[in-house]
Amino acid sequence: LSSQDAWDLLFRTGMDAAINDDLLFGSRVCVCLLAASASSVGGSTLVALFGFPTSMASQVGMMCFIASFLNGNWGMEVAEAWAAGLFLEFAEEPETIYITNPRLANEIHSVMFGCSKKIGRDRAAVHQKLRIKSPQRAESPA
Repeated sequence: LSSQDAWDLLFRTGMDAAINDDLLFGSRVCVCLLAASASSVGGSTLVALFGFPTSMASQVGMMCFIASFLNGNWGMEVAEAWAAGLFLEFAEEPETIYITNPRLANEIHSVMFGCSKKIGRDRAAVHQKLRIKSPQRAESPA
């Protein structure tokens, strides 16, 4: 999908609010700041415990902060990209998620649309509710 096709798909399905109201970025920054702060304190404390000068402890703490923030940000970016891809998949072909993982589909539906669409684990019921043709089984000759 091109980016324009992806946006058109999200607008058609009413899921554009999921991308526009992206809460993952704020949580990503908070988690990165917390992890970087903890790493900075830990690095500074270890350097100070081993008897190095105070100026070295603050430098090591700053380096730990920067390295932890960048690495955490890159790691969280993967999770954010996964979530955006999942929303696109749900917008494009929701029936695949309802068939393969009904529990996840129910959770996504309740978050996106504010209500829970309970679908049991029975694949025939899922097919019937989504009006999908169930795959026909070939009868074996007797």
